[in-house]
This record gives sequence, structure tokens and C-alpha cells, in this order.
Amino acid sequence: MNNSKRNRIRNRILICMAVATLVVMLFLLAHVEQKASNSTIKTPLDALWYFLATVTTVGYGDVSPVTPFGKAMGIFFILLSCGFISILITSIIHFMNSSAILRARIFLARVDRWYIFDRYCPESVCLARQLSAMPEDNGFIFCGAEHQIRDLFKFRCIFTSLSVDNVLSICTSGKKNNSIPKPAVFLIGENEESNLKTALAISSADTDFESCRTVSASEAFNNGAASVTDPDKVQIYCRTCVRFQTPPKGLHTFDPSELTARAYWAENPLTRSEKNVILIGEGALINFLIEQAVLVNVFGPLLRCRYHIFSKNEESTRNSHTDESFMEDHPRITDVIDVVSVNTMVPPAEDPILMKNGIKSVSVEALQEESGEAPANDTLCFHEEHWDSNHACLETADRIIICSSSEMDNIRIAEKIRLLCPTMARLFIFGNDSIDGVSGFGSLRQLYTPERIMREELLRRAVALNEYYNSLQDDKYKKTCWEDLSMFSRRSNMAAADHMNTKIRILTGNLDRKTAVPIDPDTTVLAINNFRENTVDRELCRRIEHERWMRFHYMYGWRYGKERDNERRLHPLLVPFEQLTAKEQELDDISWELISTLQD
Repeated sequence: MNNSKRNRIRNRILICMAVATLVVMLFLLAHVEQKASNSTIKTPLDALWYFLATVTTVGYGDVSPVTPFGKAMGIFFILLSCGFISILITSIIHFMNSSAILRARIFLARVDRWYIFDRYCPESVCLARQLSAMPEDNGFIFCGAEHQIRDLFKFRCIFTSLSVDNVLSICTSGKKNNSIPKPAVFLIGENEESNLKTALAISSADTDFESCRTVSASEAFNNGAASVTDPDKVQIYCRTCVRFQTPPKGLHTFDPSELTARAYWAENPLTRSEKNVILIGEGALINFLIEQAVLVNVFGPLLRCRYHIFSKNEESTRNSHTDESFMEDHPRITDVIDVVSVNTMVPPAEDPILMKNGIKSVSVEALQEESGEAPANDTLCFHEEHWDSNHACLETADRIIICSSSEMDNIRIAEKIRLLCPTMARLFIFGNDSIDGVSGFGSLRQLYTPERIMREELLRRAVALNEYYNSLQDDKYKKTCWEDLSMFSRRSNMAAADHMNTKIRILTGNLDRKTAVPIDPDTTVLAINNFRENTVDRELCRRIEHERWMRFHYMYGWRYGKERDNERRLHPLLVPFEQLTAKEQELDDISWELISTLQD
């Protein structure tokens, strides 16, 4: 028996004892008073009326004791009234905030689906507003937000002081109808450790919600206990930097920095004329921007780009080691793209020096001589010098992305670049606001959207890709449904789906467009027809997809092996396109054919 259940039993016993004592006292008062000739208390009901009038401090005076025992009881009732009012008010407030009231409000709301937020904050409000604009009649519950604007979303919004697990138990209890949409829980607080513990406790603890609060998240996850919330009924979206290899069912994680990078390259695609892109910043965001650029900006020989990364802080004499952290995470990426370290200590006349992990060290002057020419391969250039000491690189840049953690620092850097450098580059700064001539990205409105957080459209494309791949296999091949795929295979399909916009831009001839191509029926029909009718070179398309596929695998530590071994991350197709057989090259058509599913 846990402490919570033991306390409930003890409280009930105490309440029963108090009520029984009061009943005995009232009967004794009536029994003693009715013997007095001038007494107004004749029955237990009269005694109860006298008790209520006294402890509530009303004091009508129509009934009162006359015997010494009765007056002694009256003194006790008067002393008892000192705490009765406060206890009564506290009880009323507790009842108003109790699960019974919330249960009634949820039952009477009759919405199609509930969205539960762990807190009331700008992020949750932004996401809830966009969810409220959907055609379904959705309801929103904000936990730990008792005193907020009640009519924020008309009559579909509930604020409660109850915890997420209590609210979730109310929303899921008693619903046996499988047609009811799944409730969704959003854990989006800044304390990511707390978010993850709550998510794991909810998704992996025992079926008793009380034990969900007492069992540690790690213990519940390691023990593999039965899900406290049926995955067929609830989905949990947790803000955390942890990437699960095999997450608990129903648990989806997101990282704001990763969301920012995905949103940026989706809304601001690379154009044909952009050969030199500069990134200025530090931390997780710049690493995600690099990672997403490597995976999404794959155009083959149509477009090659140099990414210049400046991560040295202005106040520090040291580099923030973006190159080291990125290469530690993705040591095999040098097998498919070029990576150089721009070192001020290398003499200009020296040939590139090969360092560890396949990184070449070159001088600033040597890199500047090449900046005017298109690179033969996509290149990551990690600069050891501060961005302000390399004006030549800034002047030849086609795009500059400023992504430090401070919005004011980003604005200051952008204004300094425009003041000191005659650059024609497109300027982007990380922050909620844009300034004249500079585009902002990473605002809450851009990030906290249903598609970014829940990724339902991306998942739909990934599932369609897997089904299409299965349909092309013969009966001897073991077809694997989406639910049985490993997490890596799922991510691989999602990466292919993420590259869909790039493929459509290539097929429709929109490589010069500076904004995302709208995914509408006319565009998708044009794109798939151009692919099937060989309007765009079919071999070029296959080369681009094979290069994208290899980048993804090398990014996550795979390497060439004569036989495929998922445990050791070996794959026989991690070879140049020319070394593939004709049948193996045709496999790259699958992700291009997936464009046809967007017409549905």
C-alpha cells in the first residue's frame, strides 16, 4: 500500500470519527435540554440548528441552552466557530479545484479532441491558437494555470491547478469508444529534464495514476511496465534534446533548435545563385542548421555550396568548437562531403594539411582564392578566426545566417555587417522580429505549429514511402509495416520525405525561387509528370537521391560493408553511384515517385 492510499484511508477514518462525535454531542445536548422547562432545544434537530447558527457566527437567538451542560456545549461550539469559516472556505475552494468539477466540465464540453498542456506560457498559447483554428471542435486544458484569462479560446479552454497525469486520467477514464480521437499531451516547459521524466512516467508507469507519481521515470522505463495511457488513445509530445533509438509507444520528442533549423531551410530554400553561405553563432542551433543543410540541400551537380561557419565568440579568444562537436557527432560525414578547417596558422603557400577525421586544414588566403568559383562538392568550412576579421568572406557571401542565442546580439551583428561590409548577401537573424532589410526566423509563430510539433504530414509521407517500397517487392521479400520498422528506418523514411520539397523544386525548375514552392495539386502533378516523362534527366535524379541517401547514412555512423549489418551499421550500397547495378540505381526512383502521393 503506497503512502497516498494510506493517507486517504486515514483521512476518511478521521472524518467518520468527527461526524460520529458531533452526532453524539447533539443527541446529548437535546437530551439534557429537553428536561428544562424553559429550554427551546427539545429535539436533535433543534440542537443541530443551534450548532449551525453558532459555528457560522449567525447567532439568530431563537434557540439557546439554559442548562449548565448546554452552556458548556455552547462555549465549545463558539470556540469551534473560530476555525470553521476558514475550513469551510478552504473546502469550497478545494472542491472547486477538485477533479470532480474538472470531470464535469470536460464531460459537458463535448469536444472532438482534448489537447492538454503542462503549463500556460507563450509557446502553449501559440500552439493552442493554431490548433483552435482547425475545423475540428477541439478543447484545451492548461495545467498549473488557475488564474488566467478564462475566455481565451471562447468556451473550449479550461484552466486547472491539477497535474498533467490527473487531467489525463480524467480525459481517458470511462471512454471505451475507439472512434474517439486520441487526446494529446504537450510537455513544453523549459525544464527539459522535468518534461522527460513526466513523459516517461505517464507513458511507461503502472496503470494506476497514483503510482505514476511515485515510481521514478527511469525505473518505469527500464522495467517496461504497462503503459498508463493506452497508446491507442493518447499521444505525448515532449520538449527534450534526447533522441530515443526506441522511444516508448505514444511518446514523441522535439527539440526547439532542431525545429528552428527544419523550419528555416523549409521556408528559405537554397537558390541556384547561392554558392557561399555564412553561419555565425554557437550552440545547438548552428549544429542543427548545418545538419539540416547537409541533408536537405542536396541538388547534385545542379548546385554546390560552401558553408562558412564562424563560431568564435567576440568576447573570447577561443573558438566555441562547433567543428569539433559536429564532427564528434558525425565523424563519417567526410566520406560524402568536404570538410575543411580554416586555420590562420597555415602559411598561404602551403598545401592543405590532412587532419584527423578526414578534415583538411587550409589557410584563409587559399580559401579566399577559391570563393569566387563554384565548389566541386558541398563543403563545410569551419573558421577559427572571428567573423569580423574576415571581411573578404563576408563580401563574397550570398547568404548570411546569424544564429547566436541572444536576439539583441544577432541584430547588433547584422547592423555591423551592413555598416562595414559592402555585401549583397541575404541576411537572416534568429529571433522573433525582422528588421528593415533583414529577415527573422525562429519565431514562436513559425515553430509552435501543429505540423512542426506533431509532424503528421511528414509522417504520412514517410509511411507512404514505406508502403510504396513494400509494394515494389516480390513475395520472397519480407515486407515490414511502419509499426515494425526500427527507429533508424523510420528516420530514414522521414528524411526522404523531408527532401520532398527539394525534389519538387528540381522537377518544376524552381531552383531560383527564394521561398518554398507551394505543395498543391497542380505543382505535384507537374513535378511527377516531368519525372515520369524524363523531362528532367532520370539519371541525374537518381544520382541526387543516392547522394542524399548516402549523406543520411554517413551522418549517423554507417559505412560500407559487403553485407548489410544493421547492428554494425554496414551497408553494401554505400558506394559511388557509378558502382551500383542498374537495378540498384532504379531503387532511387522510389522517393521521386512518392511525389504522386501528395496529390491525394
